Amino acid sequence: MRVVFLLLISMTAALAQAECRLTLPRAGFADAISEREPVGDGSAPGDRLWFFTEVMDGGGETLYHQWYRNGEADVRVRLEIGGDRWRTWSGRRWQPGERYTVQVVTESGCDLGEYGLITSDSAGDIVASARAALASGDIVGARLKARNAQESGNKSRALSRFIDEELALAELEKDIAEDNLYVAGGRLDSLQQRTLSAADSDRLETLRQRHGQRQSVLENEMNQRLMALQRTLAGMPATTPCQSKLENSDWLPEPERHILMITGQENADNKQLIELLDQRTGKIHRIERPCL
Repeated sequence: MRVVFLLLISMTAALAQAECRLTLPRAGFADAISEREPVGDGSAPGDRLWFFTEVMDGGGETLYHQWYRNGEADVRVRLEIGGDRWRTWSGRRWQPGERYTVQVVTESGCDLGEYGLITSDSAGDIVASARAALASGDIVGARLKARNAQESGNKSRALSRFIDEELALAELEKDIAEDNLYVAGGRLDSLQQRTLSAADSDRLETLRQRHGQRQSVLENEMNQRLMALQRTLAGMPATTPCQSKLENSDWLPEPERHILMITGQENADNKQLIELLDQRTGKIHRIERPCL
């Protein structure tokens, strides 16, 4: 399995101390060194992994590359700086699946930064694993695999496409099946702006139609329920002061009280005019309740 190295650089201030006159215009991992220049970024080393530094204003100084492997101190390489502009490097044998860090310091006590290189599975392996999770119905597991890889620095196009398209389509289908239509609408808008494969475009169109049909069904059902509730409320005596603010939907019957959320309230002609949001569809409904 090909190993992709992802470079994560965490640099501290190079001139924190007054005596730190030297700087590092360039520093980082390399696959090889050729003619005093780094080759590659450490993603495809040979037998050895290299760390390259270019030093400015450091003539006569001594530099150290302190290597760490999996958080444990490894080799410490002493490098003499022979001029004001000087290129120097160190290397070590490497093993796939290991985490390497190099801290760059000087003999006079300057801390010039810490550079880390971690290994991860290739994008193809991550996507294959996430697809297998999707195929088994584990959308949460697929999302975690993909997101964790991205947060670890994997910026491959294949992984981004999987998250933005395949995973988004699966989440869209799940939202529609669970009547999370308001959330599904946002996913639809985002997916419709992407250039999808023919198969994914057909799937998106099917889901768009399913979303619209379900949205219509739920809105009609809620309209009917609220019309019946409105007739019931109109025939009831007023018991609540008009100025009292409704804090929750406990006065609604089931299942409306768990579906609708109060988003607004006005008072007029001994009536409370209440605005209700259907949290499934995002549809705003209105109802009147008599008040004192």
